[in-house]
Amino acid sequence: MELAAFARLTERIIRDQGIADFLSIACYPDRQEIRGLADVPEHGDIQTMVLDWVRELARPDEEFLVAFKHSPLQYKVVRVIASDMKSEIFNIE
Repeated sequence: MELAAFARLTERIIRDQGIADFLSIACYPDRQEIRGLADVPEHGDIQTMVLDWVRELARPDEEFLVAFKHSPLQYKVVRVIASDMKSEIFNIE
């Protein structure tokens, strides 16, 4: 799954529930599985915490994507395939 496709899914979720209470979400495309992470702190290294959570659930060399709140008006999507990691920050439309 490409970053932009997961970003569109994330945008729909944010439109439905708002960014204030947005749960970080992980997607494992090969399993067709999406999971949510509650209780993410507002401060600190959120990206590291979220990526650690997603990696813990991933199988070896499994592709995954994760989206999490980056700022009050932005969210970030990260895609990992093996050792390749790409990310992009999106403004809330």
